[in-house]
Amino acid sequence: MRGANQQALSAPPNARSVTVPSTSIPVGPTRPPNRFPALSGLTWTALVLAALLAVPALYVVSKVFVASDGTWRHLAATVLPEYVRNTVWLGIGVGIGVMVVGVATAWLVTMCSFPGSRMLEWALILPLAVPAYVMAYTYTDFLQSSGPVQTGLRELTGWSVREYWFPDIRSLGGAITVMVFVLYPYVYLVARTAFLEQSQPVIRSYCMAPYGCPSRYWVLSSSCVKG
Repeated sequence: MRGANQQALSAPPNARSVTVPSTSIPVGPTRPPNRFPALSGLTWTALVLAALLAVPALYVVSKVFVASDGTWRHLAATVLPEYVRNTVWLGIGVGIGVMVVGVATAWLVTMCSFPGSRMLEWALILPLAVPAYVMAYTYTDFLQSSGPVQTGLRELTGWSVREYWFPDIRSLGGAITVMVFVLYPYVYLVARTAFLEQSQPVIRSYCMAPYGCPSRYWVLSSSCVKG
């Protein structure tokens, strides 16, 4: 009784008990999730272009499953092993050359300060503006035996074509060199961005310390990029 009286005394005189009616929201049938979302116009355009670019490769692959008159057998017995070997060496050589040239040039323009470094930093991106086949034709015409370089060399020295040695641009080494100078900017841009994110004063102070040496400058900066 005392507890009930205390509750009655503590309640305000004009308080009313309000009953909230329970309402239920009708739930309709749930739609199954769409497994194939709608594709935008840009996506359809990209798919159509990819399909058109894949037609030549698909055509070549389809010829493997078509009966031939011994053409593939003849190629496998004569030139196919050499083509495969040259392709493998070309991929290995270009990969190593691109990594060396791209990382070395990026490290040079970001970690070193010398006259013309700011201009060289942007000039190293210029090969991206030249298509690979255009650069290949240009280097081949420029460095072959009938090109301006060897022609000028023969005019200055009086040598004939077979009296001196000159690197053959129409070779596996020449193809690797041309492709390296075409593709290295892709690695250069990534490596340059990674080097710029490092603390150069810290690296320089480490190398100037008594326990540091100039050879550790490259090692420390490269390890920071890997980290």
